[in-house]
Amino acid sequence: MIIRYEKPIIKTAAEMKPGDIFRTEYGDYGNWCEFVFESCNAYLFDMTEIHFHRKGHTQSETCYSMTRINKEVYEVVGREKKRAPVREQNKIYKISITQENKMSIPQINEDEEQILRCAIASYGEMAQEDMLFEEMSELEKAILKLRRTRYMDESKRADVIEELADVYIMVTQMYMRFCCTKEEKALFGVNLHKKIERLSQYIKREFP
Repeated sequence: MIIRYEKPIIKTAAEMKPGDIFRTEYGDYGNWCEFVFESCNAYLFDMTEIHFHRKGHTQSETCYSMTRINKEVYEVVGREKKRAPVREQNKIYKISITQENKMSIPQINEDEEQILRCAIASYGEMAQEDMLFEEMSELEKAILKLRRTRYMDESKRADVIEELADVYIMVTQMYMRFCCTKEEKALFGVNLHKKIERLSQYIKREFP
């Protein structure tokens, strides 16, 4: 289902949401087309990678821009809403929390925390930032490879889990670096819960 806006909304790539329909020149000057946004990634050297598909199609396409993710601007003219199959609609909100699907993220112990702090001190803060970008890229590639198997290849699934661990380690180091004071840790907690609550509101609005 396509929802058209009365007036276009200007968004940066960082503000785009999956399903946003944007209008842009494609292939040649003056050839204006509309596409459905899927996702985007920021890379080194200010490059932005955008994933999208054509309206009415499902095959993803990718393009690259040498503009920063928070500077790349799109004209959003509507939104594509996908209705879940009837038999699956209740799963969106009525998911029973059992021991099997209850999320329990492994916690890093004190010795491991010291190792991570030592890594920051040894390799340097910027080097660890670069490693975060690298590990996120590896995770992206692992997920794409698993997706090509329709999530059936167990070895590819194991690769995703391994890359998740690498990203988790690097994200933890970024938390150690940027959330040093009591105030910064509190701010992180506030933002974390605020964004989850915002996600809850999005879900309720998009899937009433």
